Amino acid sequence: MNYIEYFKNKPGFRRLILILKKKYQSTGKFTGVIKLNNITLEEQEDFSKFFGENFSLGDNVSLSLKKFEKVIANSKFEAFNYYDLVTSYLEIPCIKTNKEIKQLESDKYSKFIEDLLLLIKNEEIIKFLKECIISKSNLSKNFKVRYTKNKEILKDTLLKIDKLWCNKPMYPTSLPMYASITGNPHFLDFNTSSGSLFMKILGGIYNQKLETNEEKWCLLERINVLNDTISNYTLTNNLLGSKEIVEFNKKYGPLNLNIDNILKINSVKGLNNRIYIFENPSILNYFKNESISIIITSGIPNLSFYRLLGKIDNETEIYYNGDFDPEGLLIANKLKLLYPKVHLICYGERDYLYTNPSEKLTSSRLKKLEHITVSELKDIKNIILENKKSGYQENNLKNIEEFIKNKH
Repeated sequence: MNYIEYFKNKPGFRRLILILKKKYQSTGKFTGVIKLNNITLEEQEDFSKFFGENFSLGDNVSLSLKKFEKVIANSKFEAFNYYDLVTSYLEIPCIKTNKEIKQLESDKYSKFIEDLLLLIKNEEIIKFLKECIISKSNLSKNFKVRYTKNKEILKDTLLKIDKLWCNKPMYPTSLPMYASITGNPHFLDFNTSSGSLFMKILGGIYNQKLETNEEKWCLLERINVLNDTISNYTLTNNLLGSKEIVEFNKKYGPLNLNIDNILKINSVKGLNNRIYIFENPSILNYFKNESISIIITSGIPNLSFYRLLGKIDNETEIYYNGDFDPEGLLIANKLKLLYPKVHLICYGERDYLYTNPSEKLTSSRLKKLEHITVSELKDIKNIILENKKSGYQENNLKNIEEFIKNKH
């Protein structure tokens, strides 16, 4: 009987041999000590016979491989080999080390990408994917995760993204209509895996981080893809853009302009070459009978607002005021960074105190003020940090009104 046949008839060695396999996978060697806790009756009997020692049921034992080899050397068995023992006992063709498995998987992944690139038609996508994989960026890691999860879905998604990229619209098109090129109008929804990958690739090609939906929509505009062009609107009053807008304002008052409307306007200006932008709709109600041009963001500016802002002519001065809370200051900060010509008004200590700040701000909300970088807002940022209370635009109407009157 050779040693392989001997051990195959010893079921008590199975756990030991499984650990030998793991050792080889980890290090590529059969060395060291094998530890077994709470040995079974089969293990106790087979170990006692093989090592010539007394083992007890339930013992925790440490078995040196050198001792194992010594027993083999003193036996009738010849030409002993751990590798043959493990593969024969476990009835497996071979044992690959973890390093070999990793390299094999890496080779398979590289081949998958190479084959996929041959199927992609758009040169811009091909160039980006090659650079992305070489640089081992976060997107490259994202590909790897998707590949591991389901490589066929990844392949199908990338080929559909390629199809979309080869058919970028020549004129403004809604997101669902553009996505329908793939056969699925929801393919590009932000909350889907395919939509997420498309936006990662789009952001990568244009070298732009996309952390908010607003940033995503702004970037999609660059390829003529828009949000719902009808329900995405901005509240306005007394804008001078076309005779239809002027007539509507005279007859009906404040007007909601959606993206479709805005796309048809060449440019807009304000009465007396001034436009006042406010955060809250209630401000418009206060000033709606005044001869001033107003745009309301209704909180965080949406895509239609930015579209409209881009239509304002260069001769028109733009003024903005919002709430005295972290979120309100962040809106003002971002607006100023995107459009340096915007004047931030009524953000002084006098204005803040006039609102009679009363709502206490939590530490998490106050932390948002760290992102305020515009010089015009630094003083009021520090004042809010010191008082830890928010004030609201509606309570500062007298000072805003005074500012507007002084401009007329």
